[in-house]
Amino acid sequence: MPVRSMKVLSRLLLLTLSIPLCAQEDARGQGTYRLVRALDPSCRPYTNNLNATASMDFAACHSRLTDPRFGGTQWTEVPLDLRVAEKIVKGILPKVAPQRADPVWHQWLNETEAWRAHGKVKMWEARIDIDGNGELETVVRLTPAFTDRLSEDRYCLHTNAYIYLIEANKDLLENFNRRGWIGDLIRDNDTGHYLLIERSSNPAVGGGIWGRGSPTWLRNAAGGVAVYKVLPTWGPIAVCNIQWVPGQASRN
Repeated sequence: MPVRSMKVLSRLLLLTLSIPLCAQEDARGQGTYRLVRALDPSCRPYTNNLNATASMDFAACHSRLTDPRFGGTQWTEVPLDLRVAEKIVKGILPKVAPQRADPVWHQWLNETEAWRAHGKVKMWEARIDIDGNGELETVVRLTPAFTDRLSEDRYCLHTNAYIYLIEANKDLLENFNRRGWIGDLIRDNDTGHYLLIERSSNPAVGGGIWGRGSPTWLRNAAGGVAVYKVLPTWGPIAVCNIQWVPGQASRN
């Protein structure tokens, strides 16, 4: 495929997903996180947790875990397995577009070649009960995910990493992986539930959280955080929409 066509394909792919924070240039300065939609008890405490870092640029690479109620996943770094990486990279594409899979995979290989040569493309595993059903699943994290204009300041484990299931029951595997998760995975230590965190330049981020209604956009909102809870069989369900409004004092 010609280079120009590959670049066009890359842009089309980006449009099928929320714009990641590694691709933003304008989310600068302090602001406040406002909880707009809450379908889970974790939403309010997590919003308060975010506001403890409200003086930080929205696009800054940081876990933003300030409340001991929330913790990171215990990852173990493993050797990069390109067979698994291929499944992950191809997995972000809709099932209706299998013809795009090989070009996207080869583009990822080409654009990460130098980084792989220097050991900067990394893979981690975690054995956790991600859906709270009492059984352990194997989760893989791969960085970087988006490779458009890849540079050190865009390499962020919290916003530019694939999260992918490689060992779980069949229904959970399919429902989790079909969306192509890019973001962070944290744990609510009070409830024991794992939460997927998606940061985006779209304030109304959170597929499905608005139901049949129209998304809500706060005035002057310049970014959004969606929180997803992983349910047995069904996979990730959006439970919180939190919008970032620059230049406002932190309040909820």
